Amino acid sequence: MNNRAAVRLAFLFMKKASFHLLDEAVQEFGTTRNPDEAGYILPDGRLLDFSGRRHLKNEYRRVGDRFAIKPGKKDWRWGQRDEDHREISVLTQESSTEGMHEFMRETGAIRLLPRVGIDLIKKPTDAQIRLICLIWNKYWSTEPLFIQRSDNKGHVVKTSEVAQPITRRKVLSLF
Repeated sequence: MNNRAAVRLAFLFMKKASFHLLDEAVQEFGTTRNPDEAGYILPDGRLLDFSGRRHLKNEYRRVGDRFAIKPGKKDWRWGQRDEDHREISVLTQESSTEGMHEFMRETGAIRLLPRVGIDLIKKPTDAQIRLICLIWNKYWSTEPLFIQRSDNKGHVVKTSEVAQPITRRKVLSLF
């Protein structure tokens, strides 16, 4: 099964409200290609931009799903994450931590802690697994991967430290 087919299959099982929530998240935060700037890995493998660029309208402009630096400006946010994961709650009916867990539960997004690990509530999609393996094996190859699996309320169910190299089997070991 190719990547597009896998993503379509994963989305078939999502509720319409979940699609809407994902769209709102991308509109609000934008996406990034740099894992050091990301807050979440979305089910289709995109990274949600938590660099804080969305707040700096004088420095950045929207280009598709991303915030790009305006001509003549310096990208002060490159390679860093400045927003807390709980800021995703601006899109939910819940507050702070509960909103973060609602977002993860409803969309299947994985909370990314750059150079440390991941926190997930649902089993990851193929696109998410491929990206996790790519990020840790290519960019953070000296770092182990800490995986935290939480229940629907955000309570930790199981944790694991995964040694390099990161593989699909190792990522799915908590399920």
